[in-house]
Amino acid sequence: MTLTFASSAQFTVTPSSITFTPANYMTPQTVTVQAVNDAIKEAAQNITIPYTITTSDPAYQGLSITPLTLTLMDNDVAGVQISGVSSGLTVAEGGSGSYTLMLTSQPTANVTIVVSADSQLRVGASYSTAAGSQTVTFTPQNYAIPQTVKIWAVDDSVVEGTHSGTLSQTTSSADMFYNSVSPRSIAVTITDNDVSARKLYLPMIWR
Repeated sequence: MTLTFASSAQFTVTPSSITFTPANYMTPQTVTVQAVNDAIKEAAQNITIPYTITTSDPAYQGLSITPLTLTLMDNDVAGVQISGVSSGLTVAEGGSGSYTLMLTSQPTANVTIVVSADSQLRVGASYSTAAGSQTVTFTPQNYAIPQTVKIWAVDDSVVEGTHSGTLSQTTSSADMFYNSVSPRSIAVTITDNDVSARKLYLPMIWR
């Protein structure tokens, strides 16, 4: 009697078949089920290992065997990896800094990240074109390629001393796991380039 097993996109069965003979029918044979290690975040799922029986023994023809059901547990995490800000970002007024974003697993649909700056910062390729927000899009194909976000500190004429700005980030996607991801905000230290004016008064001496 030969038992033949079918693999799928989610798992592989090795060997694909085992055979019992009148001589070895009492000897256990091992079948290994290996989950496919993909890069996609998925929920845990129950799978059934399909099989067929081939034999010329009438006693085993049409034999019903309880299907083997297993639970596949995913090892991927849906998240946004932020690099270049581990020690913080410090930017001078009118100057720029940058950091990178990438996804930690392959999404099933495009993932859009909106980077929003507060009133002290701007985002964009250059100071003249920078705006209050920037959209970064990852696809199932480029999810592991870092994309750069360039930030600029607003160059105003206000004497503020060292101050701070904040970048907030939100995600949206048809992928249910990435649609609920909340990337952390990024604090930026801004050094002022303005100097307070001081008047110097000299005493008048009359002779």
